[in-house]
Amino acid sequence: MTNEPLSLNIDPYFDVQDGQLHGDLVSDWLSVLLSENRNRVANLENNRFRMFINQKTVQYIFTICLRLRLPQDVKYIALNLFNNFMCAHIESLYAMVMLKPGKKTELQRERDWEKIFTTVSRQVALRTVSCIQIASKMRSHTFALNVPRVRSCLQSLGYAYTDDAIRKSEIRILMAIGFCMSSANTPITYIESLLNLTYRANPHLKMNIDSLWEYSVLILDCVFLRMDDFYRRILLLVHGDRTEFATRERILQVEADYALLACGVICIACTCIHGRDFINSVVFSLQRITGIPSEHIIHMYTGIFQTVYDHLVGHPLTDSHTSASLLQHIRLSNNNQ
Repeated sequence: MTNEPLSLNIDPYFDVQDGQLHGDLVSDWLSVLLSENRNRVANLENNRFRMFINQKTVQYIFTICLRLRLPQDVKYIALNLFNNFMCAHIESLYAMVMLKPGKKTELQRERDWEKIFTTVSRQVALRTVSCIQIASKMRSHTFALNVPRVRSCLQSLGYAYTDDAIRKSEIRILMAIGFCMSSANTPITYIESLLNLTYRANPHLKMNIDSLWEYSVLILDCVFLRMDDFYRRILLLVHGDRTEFATRERILQVEADYALLACGVICIACTCIHGRDFINSVVFSLQRITGIPSEHIIHMYTGIFQTVYDHLVGHPLTDSHTSASLLQHIRLSNNNQ
């Protein structure tokens, strides 16, 4: 895969006033994000949320985007596209083979399905890179992946596809999802928006906003790369050892809450840059902005912190970073103000 940089640094500039959303529209934008977040959490019945997103898929997409030096949010857009495409694609193929009326026996249908499933499996690399290509176009048409670059990327992964096959793959994905590409915001959008609002609301804190953004993106990547570990830890913090509450459905509900995730990630970033004493002001601001209870934010923060710490150090944290101790610290700080 070529090391030639594809794009310039187009990360957000929090201190530049030109291009900032006008103050009169901030509340409207926040309402859009929070409404979308509530709908995503409430509408998980169709069971499509992250159906095809697992640790291996995340690692694969993240690695390709990193090597292509794409903007940070492209990989998250690509994950959504890949999941939406695979859900629609597999559902369509299954209906065509297994549910269509005909004279074939059940055994014949199962054999046909196995053949189609094998073909789909062989095409996963192409479909994945095509999703990244579409995501790059959604992010910036100026620095979007073109066909020669996609072909070069696939060749470096060990796949030889023609330009025509690459174009057809892109069209196939767009048709499968009904050309509906921009219907939802990614976790990156929630982090950028809430971090910006927290920064605006606390000018006296002199926050190192650029470093906070970089750490927030890094922490979010860690969460997605080990998402099951993170969310199980969070549910254990809330419910203790009662494993009946750590069901897949409950984990999905927490995973779908991008606003809560963004709050936890921002708190971790603030701890890394400014220390633990920064947490009380940040949690209070995030609670006021989003309406999420401080206890929930602290549970998310603690779950992420403890999982990262356990993974890096190899043993559990002391009581200084438990949810209870952090909540007590925040309450004492607020009482002293």
